[in-house]
This record gives sequence, C-alpha cells and structure tokens, in this order.
Amino acid sequence: MAMSICADSCHRRFWPLPAVPSAPCWRHSCRVISCERCCRCFLIAIAIYFAVKPNMNDVDRAERLSHFLFGLVIAPLVGFYDGLFGPGAGSFYMLAFVSLAGFGVLKATAHTKLLNFAFNIGGFIVFAVAGVVYWKIGLMMGVAQFLGARLGASLAIRIGARLIKPLLVIICLSLAVKLLADPANPLRQLIGV
Repeated sequence: MAMSICADSCHRRFWPLPAVPSAPCWRHSCRVISCERCCRCFLIAIAIYFAVKPNMNDVDRAERLSHFLFGLVIAPLVGFYDGLFGPGAGSFYMLAFVSLAGFGVLKATAHTKLLNFAFNIGGFIVFAVAGVVYWKIGLMMGVAQFLGARLGASLAIRIGARLIKPLLVIICLSLAVKLLADPANPLRQLIGV
C-alpha cells in the first residue's frame, strides 16, 4: 500500500501527491482528505449490493462497458486506489466486473485475482526498490497466501457463486468493521470511544 503516514500521527490519509510511497508529511500545509471514511461507505454499499442483488450467479450478463473502456478507465482507477490505500480493492473490482463488464461471479473473481496480482507486483517492485520490504516475513506470508489462494480458487471453481457471494459480503462487512475499530479512526475519536 503506497500511502503517506505522518511521523507524528498514525492516521492513514491521502495526500495531494500520494503516488510517492515515502512522501513527507505535509499535514499542516496541504488539505488532507480522509480515504478511510469513503472506503468504509463503499465497502458497506458493496456488501449490501451483493447481498440483495437477485440472480447473482455464474452466468454472464450484458456488458455495460466495453472491455477496452473497462481496461482504460476502471482498472487504472481501482489500481490507483489500491496503490494509494489498498483495503477493499478486490471488492471494488468485483463490483465493477459484475455490474459494468457483465461477468458472472466466478469469472469476475478470476479476473479480480489477475488484476490484484498485477497491481500487487507493481507495488512490490516500488517497495523493494525503496528497500522497505521485510523479506523474511514477506516470504512466509507469500507462501501462506499462495496455499490459501490455491485452496480458495479450488473451492470457487467447484462451488461458484453459492460460496463467493456470501464470502464477499462477509469480507466487505468485516473490513468495514476493522476500519471502524481502528483506534486512530476519526469517528471513534468523535464519539469518545
């Protein structure tokens, strides 16, 4: 996740020029926009969309956006968000693939994995060149992620939308709750929790 973190604060925010992973803290001189609030709202909205949308299955539907325009507009937008902040990018891809590209849930999941992989490799290269990768932990997590992804993909292929849809709803809501539970969350500070 390419984001700036203030030395005097653990608030995750985006800055006017957030593409620089090690950007200095300009908190007092630049207008800062909180990304967490938007992310929580989007994740909850995505969970509701997938929970209540009827006929959500593995059957492809009519596309609303050509594959060319999807690749030109949606992939870079979500990729920018993914590099800047990260949490929920896969959910955003799923929503876009199902609602705009007309993909069925299984096909959308497969394409989401491919785009997540591509953007993660890009982010990994940036952080490796910057020398901020903890190799030992990263390699252990990579092996565990590979094994988990292999198991998950096998189950997704075998069970399809009956498994993917409820898991997507649960993951979106869990991630929103996790972001709300963050001690640095401005909402928690507002209500005094």
